[in-house]
Amino acid sequence: MEENISIAPYATGVNNHMGSRFTSCGKEITEALSVIRNKNLFFIDSLTSGRSVAYKTAKKLQMPAACRNIFLDNHLEDKYILRQLHKLQIHAKIHGHAIGIGHPFPETARAIRRFISNYKHSSVSFVHVSDILPFHNTDYS
Repeated sequence: MEENISIAPYATGVNNHMGSRFTSCGKEITEALSVIRNKNLFFIDSLTSGRSVAYKTAKKLQMPAACRNIFLDNHLEDKYILRQLHKLQIHAKIHGHAIGIGHPFPETARAIRRFISNYKHSSVSFVHVSDILPFHNTDYS
């Protein structure tokens, strides 16, 4: 974990892109999240498994954490990604915020750019995930 984190020295948080089975292993995820917490990083659970204990564990460790609400690009089609962005917008309006996870694919970037240009006067705005996490930028040691 420490080696992986050191590769991205400007990272402010971590999310599990893969490792569905790992996020359901209490002891192991606690060890991984402890490293993340000690580096003063936040954690976003991608919820790639319905059995994930990562978010609950992060909260027990009193670190800033959240779960994703919408995967944006399970299918690399502009129309699909735009529909997912609309779902994200609806979730944000209902709950006050929403977390979407996507990949650095050209299709995803294109759809986000198109979505933003069509909704410049929307009551919803894109922000860094750290802006909606409670007690981020706190020293946890």
